[in-house]
Amino acid sequence: IFEYKRIEVIDQNYFDLLVPEIYRVKAEKDILELFKGDFPHQFENHLKSASGKEIKMAWTFYRLFNTKGDLNGIISLGENILTL
Repeated sequence: IFEYKRIEVIDQNYFDLLVPEIYRVKAEKDILELFKGDFPHQFENHLKSASGKEIKMAWTFYRLFNTKGDLNGIISLGENILTL
């Protein structure tokens, strides 16, 4: 979807690479809310491809727990809902 090669995204900041500057404040707020809120957690945001296309994504996040019931991570599923 994002047209980047693997080598182009390794060790890169997600916001700098994918989030257009005009959407960064909202994207950062959405991520902070993710860690406070109930799960599954959902939101939409705008990202950019390597060629500069803007892509509207719908995201759903789920918490992952280990066998002891401790939070072990978060997994996200994203869907391209509109390419501008």
